[in-house]
Amino acid sequence: MTPRFALPVWPRVILLALIALVVVTPVALPSVTGTRWIVVDGGSMEPTFAVGDIVMVAPLNARPLEVGEVVTVRRRDGQLYTHRITEIASAGAMTTRGDANTFNDRDPVSPADIAGRVTGVLTGAPAAVVRASGELPLRLALALGVLALFVLPVRKLESIPIGVAASSA
Repeated sequence: MTPRFALPVWPRVILLALIALVVVTPVALPSVTGTRWIVVDGGSMEPTFAVGDIVMVAPLNARPLEVGEVVTVRRRDGQLYTHRITEIASAGAMTTRGDANTFNDRDPVSPADIAGRVTGVLTGAPAAVVRASGELPLRLALALGVLALFVLPVRKLESIPIGVAASSA
C-alpha cells in the first residue's frame, strides 16, 4: 500500500486564491475600475468578437472617440450593442457598423448614446469560466469546495505497512 497524504496547507491556499479569483474578479473588477463585462450575444462583430466572448467596456474619458474604435451603444430601449465607429460627423454624430455587416447601421449614434469603449476581450475558456462564475450553481459548488478545503485533514497520514493490521498501527 502506498502512503497517503492529506492536502498540505500551501496548495489549499493556492486553490482558495484561484477560486476567489474566479468568483470575485467578475464581480469586483467592474466595481473598482468602472469597466463593464458584456457577453457578446450576436455575430455582427465576427471575426473580431465571437458569440460568447466577453468584451470589457470602459467608461468614456477625456480622450475623444476615433474612427475605427469599437464602442458599446445604448439604444433608446436600453438594449446594448457593440459596433465599430466608421464615421464621425462634425456635429459629433457617429456612424457605426458591425465588422460582419455589409452596411453601416441605419441610425446615427450621438455621444450620449455611447455606453463606453471596448478595451479588451476574453475569449475561449477564460470567457466560459467568467460566464459560468456568474451562475448560482457554480458559485454554490465553489463555496462548498472552499468549505471542504478547511474541513479536510491537514496533517500527514501515516502509512500502514503491508501485512500489519490497521488497529495495531
